[in-house]
Amino acid sequence: GKKMKRNISFSTLEIRTYGVTLGDNPGGSGGPPLSLDWNYNESKALDIEEYEARRQPRRSRKDMHIDMNTRYFALATKFTSSEIKAATNAARQIRVKRRRSNAKIGAQPSNGAKATELFRKFMRKKKTG
Repeated sequence: GKKMKRNISFSTLEIRTYGVTLGDNPGGSGGPPLSLDWNYNESKALDIEEYEARRQPRRSRKDMHIDMNTRYFALATKFTSSEIKAATNAARQIRVKRRRSNAKIGAQPSNGAKATELFRKFMRKKKTG
């Protein structure tokens, strides 16, 4: 059969600015979890070539990190301190449960190790008859 040549191109780019809200992701190291709000504040359409010519260099992971105090103050304009504290505590409890679960998993041999152990037992029995 004849292969079709496929092309995809983009000409414009839409940039949206989202607000932040209290999140439920316990992935951080501490403090209140931050999430993007569902609603966006502004939308701007740009020609993709113009955007590429003017855009800043990519930020590193370190540059994108938001410390817990900055997260707290960003949320304090929309939420009470008790709401922020409740979300912080919920995230902390989940992190503790994850650590315990990971510790239990780490103490047990992996499935690969179990399979290797069973194979060796089988081979020993086979050799001894």
